Amino acid sequence: MRLHLNVETLIASPSSEAFNELCKKVASLTDALSHLRGRPIANDRDAAANAIRTAVATLTQIQERAERTETLGVTDTEALSLRNASGVMDLELGRIPKNIIDASIAIIKRQTDERINALNYDYS
Repeated sequence: MRLHLNVETLIASPSSEAFNELCKKVASLTDALSHLRGRPIANDRDAAANAIRTAVATLTQIQERAERTETLGVTDTEALSLRNASGVMDLELGRIPKNIIDASIAIIKRQTDERINALNYDYS
């Protein structure tokens, strides 16, 4: 799992799939770090937590603009922000044991699947 590849994919070919994949990977890293630290990382001020906050804020900005304009795209400033954040996040990923990353990926996948199933609920 390398975030910079997902960032470059989103920048080069913006799509819902690329956007969602990057969001899931950032969420998986967040979950893994929270697990290792034994607490949510929301108030941490180290490089990894700052990079995650930057990535989330940038992804939120991209999503909000896409909802307003019905076009998914990444500005030059957003691209720079995501590239910088992904470099730090990739370094942090290299420090996390594989079993913890794998467990976090599974958790995020399950949560995502549950949300999708709830949205597709048949009310008839």
